[in-house]
Parts: sequence; C-alpha cells; structure tokens
Amino acid sequence: MGVKWKRQGPKRPRTGDESTNPAVAKALKTDTRFSSTQWKRLDTEDLQAGDFALADGEFFVLNTILESQSPVTDTWTADFLSREGESRECLGKYLQDKHVPWMAKRRLVQVCGGTFPTNKWCYKVGKGSSPNCDLCKAAGRVAIESVGHVQSAYCIGQEEVVTRAHNRCSRLLQKELEKCAGSNGSVRVVTADQEHTMHKLWEDEQLEEICSWERLVQATYRAWSARQGVNGTEGLDATRGTGSGSDEEDGAVCTTCREKCRQVQGEQAPQAETGHSVHQRCCACRKRNPARPEEGMCEACWERAFSRRRLDGVVIDQDEKKITIIEVKRTSDRKEDYWERADMRATEQYAALEQGLTECLEGTGWGLQRVNIVVGTKSVNVEKWNDAMAKLAMPKATWDGVRGRMMRVLLEEHDTILKSFWAQKLGTQAVRMR
Repeated sequence: MGVKWKRQGPKRPRTGDESTNPAVAKALKTDTRFSSTQWKRLDTEDLQAGDFALADGEFFVLNTILESQSPVTDTWTADFLSREGESRECLGKYLQDKHVPWMAKRRLVQVCGGTFPTNKWCYKVGKGSSPNCDLCKAAGRVAIESVGHVQSAYCIGQEEVVTRAHNRCSRLLQKELEKCAGSNGSVRVVTADQEHTMHKLWEDEQLEEICSWERLVQATYRAWSARQGVNGTEGLDATRGTGSGSDEEDGAVCTTCREKCRQVQGEQAPQAETGHSVHQRCCACRKRNPARPEEGMCEACWERAFSRRRLDGVVIDQDEKKITIIEVKRTSDRKEDYWERADMRATEQYAALEQGLTECLEGTGWGLQRVNIVVGTKSVNVEKWNDAMAKLAMPKATWDGVRGRMMRVLLEEHDTILKSFWAQKLGTQAVRMR
C-alpha cells in the first residue's frame, strides 16, 4: 500500500483533518508520492483520503491511499527499479556482463519492463485467447499464467526447476556459513550438503542427545493441535489413551496411502463399473481435501507427515548451546512488501515446530532461534539481509560479498526457469530463438 498527495495551493481545504506531523510536511517538500515503506518511516498518524497538510505555505491533500494492486508510481516497472536498498547494482552488473548471453539479458529486461510474453500479458494486449497457464491446464488445473506464476512451484510444470533454484540458494548460504565457521569445531552446519527429512535429521547423535525424537513429535503435535483448535479438545487426538484405540495397530488401513489410522472414515468414491464404492481414508488424506481443511489429524498421521518434513538449514553451536533453524524463501518481488509477506508465511509455517522444540529444550541449557532468509526472484533487501547475517554470526566483512553471490545465483536461476517455461511450451529448439 502507498499514498499519493495532490498540491492544493495556498487555499486551505474546507473538508478533511489537518496533519500536524512535521515529518509529513518536510517530506511533501520533495515528493508527493510515497511507497508504504517510505510512509511508515514518517511515523505518521492514521490519515484518510481528503485529509491535508501544510508545507512551505501550500496545502497538500491526501488524494489516494493505494491498495496493493496499484503501483505507487505510474507503473510497476518504475516501482521496481526505483526501490532503494534492493541490490539493483547487482542487476546492472549482470546486464553488463559480457559472459551472459544476450538472450538471457533480453528475457530479464522483458520481465523488468513487464512485457515478458506470458499468456496473461498476451491476453492483456489482445494477442492471446486466454490468460490461463498452458502447463497447468495440461495437468487439469486452472491458473493465470503470469511471470510470478511460472517462477513459482505453484505452476505444476515448473515445480521441479523452481525447487532446484530454491535448493541452490539454500546450499550457497549454508556453504558460506560452513566456510566462515572454518576450524571452529563447535559450530556445525548439519544440512550443508543436502536437506534431510525431520526423522533423518534427528538420527544425528547430537540432536538426539539434546532432545529425543519421540518427545519432539509429542510436543510439536500438541502445539500444532492447539493452534488448529479441532475435535473440541484443542485438537488433541480424541482416541489417544483410550481402550478402543490407544495403539496404531488398532486402526484401519487407508485405501489412498495404505497407512494405518485410528480415525479412518469411509467416503463415497465413484467406480467405473460398480457405480460407487466406499473408500477408507485416513485423517491425513482427508485433510488434503480443500473442502475439509478444518479437520485435524491423529498423532500417528501427524508423525508420518512430520517425519517427512524437510528443513532448509540447521546449525548447531556447541559452545553457545544454540540450535539455529534456517528457512529460505525465494518469492516474487513485484511488490515492495515481498519480504514481509514471505516472512509471515515462514513464521506461520514453523510456529508449531518452534513452540514444540522450545518446550523440549526447557531445562537443557540449549536455546533455539529461527532465521528467515527472504530473497526475491531478482532482489535482495540489503537491510533485511544484514539483519539475518548478524543473527547467523557471519563476519560483517563477508555480508556484501555473499549477497552479491546470492544475487548472481538468483538471476541465473531466474533465467533457467524462464528457459524451462519456453522449452515446455514451444520445445527446446524454440528456446534458442528466444
């Protein structure tokens, strides 16, 4: 969200409230348009459209409070390129690099200029019949084919290449951490070489010694259940500890995942020859149904899902007795609040694990911290990056260098994803022409 002001002149407006904030008056001397970030820095009171302020003998009226779907400047391109502190110098170095193919530079310029020919753009300018994604359509899903869509794992055809891009960013960061740790044997990046499932990760002797797997599962399940607030008992498994269903062996087998569950329910499923047949579905498979998101999971299903979960990074500091969980988010940076939105998603994603693990660490002398590393597809916010590097105890002299290498990886992967998109739509031969 941003704001735009209109110059009224020396005549005082008849309606609206006057702002007495000197920071607003000072800012209006140089500009009448402000992004949400710039506006927050002014520490202003809540103003509404029609309110006004006096600056240098002239009145300015708050003309528009822009919603998130509107650019603060005239275009999204101007918004993107004019943002400060987003590593734009790395973008310039990439475009000037003689080793980068000209076709890659053209694709990047098209994306920055908002003219990359996705179906959404072609439909907008009257050159396409539909804005929907061709790759998702082939898989039976309907989604708008925008640049943000094809750069994300939400596009079914792009999921694999986007995941590889995310993993490359995560590996780069962890290798840099490992390099800085150097000969310090007390600091260990457990996931530096590859991601591990939670269960595999907890086979590490040091983590198992700090907190047993069984205790972690139980504490995290309680935290998750309380957040869900299901079953009328803060989400706890209603069959747990009862005579009728205290063991997983007492449950029935789910016809979808072939796992046992104490809360299996029968559902009508169409059959080609017999009309309809009752399928037994576990609580985890039922929860995947978008029409039934409010359902909880029994502890057995929760443990299976939890054990398959993967963390981007885990660092153990033996001297400081601290476990650091690293979450890397690579997200669309079309809007300036991309960092805040991705950070909120990561915080919610790790809430149950963080609460459960904190409970397990009580009385052990160990502490826990979670560090979110949010990067855009073509941006890295310098201020947020430096904050994250400080939390990870990276030497300050390395911050800019690692950020530059991260930007290079982001831009290379950005182009790789676009080439994958064209290859799937038009064939590999056509990519050479684009």
